[in-house]
Amino acid sequence: MNPSLGVCFYCLESNNELVLLGSNLGKEAPHHGVYHMEPCEKCAGYMKQGVILIGVTSHEEIARVEAARREYKSQDTWSQRRKGIFIPNPERSGHFLVMSEDWVKRAINPPELRDNVLKCRWTFAEKELCEMLNRADKELHARRLVDGPLQRDGHAECSAGPRGLPPG
Repeated sequence: MNPSLGVCFYCLESNNELVLLGSNLGKEAPHHGVYHMEPCEKCAGYMKQGVILIGVTSHEEIARVEAARREYKSQDTWSQRRKGIFIPNPERSGHFLVMSEDWVKRAINPPELRDNVLKCRWTFAEKELCEMLNRADKELHARRLVDGPLQRDGHAECSAGPRGLPPG
């Protein structure tokens, strides 16, 4: 048996699962890895609050993953079962934001994409967008400290802490 520790696809933290990978043809199994797309308890909680935005380094990374997903879907069912589920794996920027449903409804177009993001409760976002949202959130918090409570206008409803990780 080759045991490996499971990692949450969304936050990349341990999900406290032990995965037995079998013989692995005599090779040592990875010490940890993403083996499914079920969110850990923490990410499931974030998905109840809003939609997770996972930062990726570029638009090209999103396009590369979409092309890989289309190729996977075009394969016959036997090949898909043999390979397991498709898990997208773009180069991440380290940003992890939780946005409100209202923000998603206002910010994402076309409607088919917006509806899919709301259904899935997560999406990839380019690094520049995540940085802009993170700056706007910090500015809003700084103004709140100086001016007192502000009305939220929906432009900075993200929840991000150091390194783009959610406050814990």
